[in-house]
Amino acid sequence: MNRPVVVALVVAVAVVVVGAIEVPKGIQWAFSAISDRQKSASAFADGATAAITKAWDVESLSSLATPQYYQTVKNDGTAAWATYRLLGELVAAKPCVTDNLQIVNGTATAESQCPAEFKNGKASVELFTTDASGTWKITWVHVLL
Repeated sequence: MNRPVVVALVVAVAVVVVGAIEVPKGIQWAFSAISDRQKSASAFADGATAAITKAWDVESLSSLATPQYYQTVKNDGTAAWATYRLLGELVAAKPCVTDNLQIVNGTATAESQCPAEFKNGKASVELFTTDASGTWKITWVHVLL
């Protein structure tokens, strides 16, 4: 073999070997980043559920929700919150389970199911959240009876 062919083969083998080592690391990093975002979404949902259900007060959303969602609930959603208030205070909550995590251009959205027992019954608080800047915010709340 002539020298340029040998050099080309060595370079090709080196690229394949480095790729075989680095690609799995990249995949592992990506899954780790997704897992970290999912854990942080669940932790946020746990805390937000406790704060929201403490008194079922719309004002509890002021620091937890996006400004758009907070204004929507404040202006139009007080009847729903009055209904939620009928559940009574939170007695016990299981950890929130976050699924439907999507990350597009660095912005994450997630849906969390937070089963809980209240003074007057059981329900699941469903939170839709977003994280574009390192801070999770609520974009929608459903209470499933």
